[in-house]
Amino acid sequence: MLAVLEEVRVSWELSVISAHRNPEELDLHVNRRSAEGTPVFIGIAGMAAALPGQIAAILQGRKPVLGVALSSSPLNGLAALLAEVCMPPGRPVMVCGSDEAGLYNAAQAACSIVALYHHEVRLRFNDFLERATKKPAIGLLASDKKSGA
Repeated sequence: MLAVLEEVRVSWELSVISAHRNPEELDLHVNRRSAEGTPVFIGIAGMAAALPGQIAAILQGRKPVLGVALSSSPLNGLAALLAEVCMPPGRPVMVCGSDEAGLYNAAQAACSIVALYHHEVRLRFNDFLERATKKPAIGLLASDKKSGA
């Protein structure tokens, strides 16, 4: 995910704040960043995945919130994904997927949102997309072991 943002040269900040354990800190952080002009937020969470929904609640639909569910619970990310999908009207979380593909999609979506308003980013993002279609940015890993069947 960060590689995509770096390649397109979209500035980013990584903060680790629990929606369950530190709700006041999250509220202050999101409001501060929003007031400073952060155009899009990405919430990455597993288990109950409250983070993207809480960010959306704080922002009250004023800015895009992208959600990525992580497979970190006994339900392998299903609860996290459903939590992001089941937001009430007016508090949208744009679900980008889960795990590695979701992280990549969130970064690409964030770049596309920023590119709407910044010509230089649009040019770099289009360049990135052109290169990304020629080679897969995410690939499946395969074992070097041969089957002994």
